[in-house]
Amino acid sequence: MNKNNSSDTDFASLFKDAKPVKQDRYVMSKKERMAQLALKKTKNVPKESRRESASIEISDEFEAYWPTDKPLKFFRDESDVGSEWVKKLSKGMVPPDLELDLHGLRANQAKQDILSAISEASKNNYTCIQIIHGHGNGILKYKTPNWLVQHPEVAAFVRAPKLYGGNSAILVLITKTLDNLKS
Repeated sequence: MNKNNSSDTDFASLFKDAKPVKQDRYVMSKKERMAQLALKKTKNVPKESRRESASIEISDEFEAYWPTDKPLKFFRDESDVGSEWVKKLSKGMVPPDLELDLHGLRANQAKQDILSAISEASKNNYTCIQIIHGHGNGILKYKTPNWLVQHPEVAAFVRAPKLYGGNSAILVLITKTLDNLKS
């Protein structure tokens, strides 16, 4: 085979003026930097306090209706959470103060951890909790919103924006701390 094939030279001549691209690092946008800072400030639920017994009972049989054609969102009418706070929550404008990861837990353990996290958030005047249940159509993804609807201290929740986990997480507003949000 001849190295000076005419098609090879034509191809090489097409790209003779091309300059190599140098990319040595990725520069984050301001929005991405703010999100990263918010995640660094997020506190994890201490493991020793996760399994505390909660003073409220939540049914496993309760099933709320969630439209499949709309994003997951809920707000309690009597909690004075307007649609503006639900919008802020769904856009990621209310960063979570507490993060709870349910990966690897059974349903009963996850339910107790959710109750403990809500209790701890209420005690420490945290406004927002991020609950990570994971991707897929698993039990925790299905049951977590049904448990949250029943809790009286949950003012609102939405499917987390991509910034905070997207379809694998839920952001929850706590009723007791809504006065902090309004001011």
